[in-house]
Amino acid sequence: MVIDNSSSGYTETVNATGDQGITLGSDVSVNVVGSGNTVAANGGDSLSANGDTILIAGINNSLTGSGNTITSSNISLAIVNASAVANTITGDHDVIAVSHSVLNLNGSNEVVSGNDDVITVAHGESVIISGAGNTVTGSSDRITLSGDNSSLTIQGNGDNLTASGVNDRIIDNRADGSSVLYGWNSSGTETETVYSEANDGGQIIGGYGYSGPGIGVDVPVGYGGDDGGDGGDGGGYGFAGDRSLVSSAVGKNIGAIAQYDLNHANLSAADAAEVAQHQVQAIASQASTTGAGSAVLEGAKFDQQVITWSLADTQGTQAAQFSGYMGSADESVVQGAFNTWAAAMPGVTFKEVADSAQSDIRLGFGDFNTATTGVIGYTSYQANDGQIEPDAIVRVEDSAQDALTTGADGQQIFAGTDATLSQVLLHEIGHALGLGDNADQNSVMNYQLTTSNRALDRTDLGGIGSLYGAGASTAPVGGSGVSQLIQAMSTFNADAGVADTALLPASLSTSSITLAATSRAA
Repeated sequence: MVIDNSSSGYTETVNATGDQGITLGSDVSVNVVGSGNTVAANGGDSLSANGDTILIAGINNSLTGSGNTITSSNISLAIVNASAVANTITGDHDVIAVSHSVLNLNGSNEVVSGNDDVITVAHGESVIISGAGNTVTGSSDRITLSGDNSSLTIQGNGDNLTASGVNDRIIDNRADGSSVLYGWNSSGTETETVYSEANDGGQIIGGYGYSGPGIGVDVPVGYGGDDGGDGGDGGGYGFAGDRSLVSSAVGKNIGAIAQYDLNHANLSAADAAEVAQHQVQAIASQASTTGAGSAVLEGAKFDQQVITWSLADTQGTQAAQFSGYMGSADESVVQGAFNTWAAAMPGVTFKEVADSAQSDIRLGFGDFNTATTGVIGYTSYQANDGQIEPDAIVRVEDSAQDALTTGADGQQIFAGTDATLSQVLLHEIGHALGLGDNADQNSVMNYQLTTSNRALDRTDLGGIGSLYGAGASTAPVGGSGVSQLIQAMSTFNADAGVADTALLPASLSTSSITLAATSRAA
């Protein structure tokens, strides 16, 4: 059946049930009475239908009704639906204007505008919403609120939320029963408040405006990520630059990484970053030592003798995105850093593998803006029952943002700092292996990277030995010998052969070891 009444200007009523061949011409107005029909619309059509399958092509189509299945791609469609039975759209890159409607979206990159709509988005898809009073249900979706003065409620978990306008408002009701209220002020600046109940009805427990216990902690410890002390997300900072900049960065109530994670609704990662920030603050408040001191353990480690690593060539986790990937020139520096740690860990082998989420440690660049934040590296990982899981992410400052210059000794140094690329890698790999920041200014695991701690020292050796079981050396190695050996290991092209050396003498095996007070592992 072909219907073409474009020249008559009236709406034609079609009584049909189970008709698989209703085709509309262009600019047609038709009311289909019945259900189970297949209707093909072509540009400029106005269609009223319920319970039908509608194939839509062209632009400027409109639909009134409910319970329809709409197959489309790259079309524009206006829907008015007063019923609670959803229209389901399967397609991609559609522009849909809805009003007081119920809508299921099974495609990606859909653009929806309207008010007071209930929208269900298929898992992991992308949708842009504008309007007010809309509710979106879905998980792991990328949802953008466009326009100004818009509002949206999200029912789901793991969604990535952004807004492109001003005076917008998103309520994210999360699977754990809490909610996050995101707001964008008249300048487009984002804020957020975490509530203990859905629809911002409970007590404020985090985010901007948090006034709970503690010393100005914007994210409550354990929110979104703590699993009772047996694991969860973990993180470790590295700082570099002018001492006043580092001091200011360390002293912040909420660190740069945690702030970024909060702004992107990654609350578990924000929690981990804030725990790492507080650990650095605790270390910074202690009296510094030089060449000796307590190694700090994060409370988790790898539980195997072969630890794999890779240069990332695909994106990291949602909370640890790479800003760029390392090339062959960086690979030798990375290999040298792993060789250095291998020499301090007899019996443990580091093996380079093709990049994947199964690689134990993945390395790449991160956009940390060191000149402003003081952050030159950050490591993210997850641990369960004291064991670090694969896909630990090591990121160092992106050389495209903070250029690497070559020093007189051949080392690559980040501009505006004293930190070398090799040094930052050593520090962050140490975090990935389970070491926390410490107060020994000569330790590569000191929170601030300077010219004084470009190599492993006694504190580092004692800490890594306590984690991975380095035994006493079979031949005595004096203090000066240890210093010479670890300096040699940390050079640009560390010899892979030293990985078999039993490095930790008995005099070091008694080094002071401290478990980080904020550790998550049992």
